[in-house]
Amino acid sequence: MTYGYVGECVPGTNLHFQRNTSALPMDKLQSFWPFREMGDGTSAIDLLGNSPLVAQNTMKWEPSNPCGGALGSTDFAGTNNYWHTTGDATELSALNRQKKFWISVWFYPRSGAHGVISARSTGSNLGWYIFAATADGNPERVGWGTASDATTWSANIDTAAWSADAWNHVVCGTDQTTGSGTAFISLNGATAVTGTRTINAPTSAADITFGNWNNSTNPLDGMIADCAYFVDVSANPTAAQIADLYNGGKGNTLVSG
Repeated sequence: MTYGYVGECVPGTNLHFQRNTSALPMDKLQSFWPFREMGDGTSAIDLLGNSPLVAQNTMKWEPSNPCGGALGSTDFAGTNNYWHTTGDATELSALNRQKKFWISVWFYPRSGAHGVISARSTGSNLGWYIFAATADGNPERVGWGTASDATTWSANIDTAAWSADAWNHVVCGTDQTTGSGTAFISLNGATAVTGTRTINAPTSAADITFGNWNNSTNPLDGMIADCAYFVDVSANPTAAQIADLYNGGKGNTLVSG
């Protein structure tokens, strides 16, 4: 695939999304995790030069992502494997830093059981989580969970159904820094669903994870690709910003210009 170097440059990095993304707050892009390594150990440093993710157990690399590019994705295959951030998790967490944030993730759920797409939580130390559900009354929906209840969907904001065996996009986050505020979630470019939530800031024991909880339960059966993490945004995204992230289902891979 040939990438055109269009759109805003991420300041100081010489990186671009592959299409015009003038609506996005590129100066707030904290990390872009490509999920492109396979096996145990440490992934490559992310495309903004931040610390790499670390693999818990062994994952399989897949040579594709929603954009069809070479960055690829990670296949979790319903096992207790996950990527997690390294270093001091509170420094990586927008909530611990009292910052508003968005997190944008591509996921490919297989038919059958599913689990955690991404989280800054453990079973007993909760902040937020993105969960592909096939139970609790919400089959094949993606949920944005917060506060103190990780198992009851009444604590979540959820969307319309996602598609099994296909790439889907979710962007969610919150406009609050502490206490109660408006949390949001959008699936596949749709209008964001919102709700008032109190989001806890977990301790440093809870990393940001992908494909599972930090404590190896509720594994995802599927793949995850390009994840963008915007920190210190001014508010929840507009419809135009959500559309730019979704890009008509093609995604927005960062490339070097």
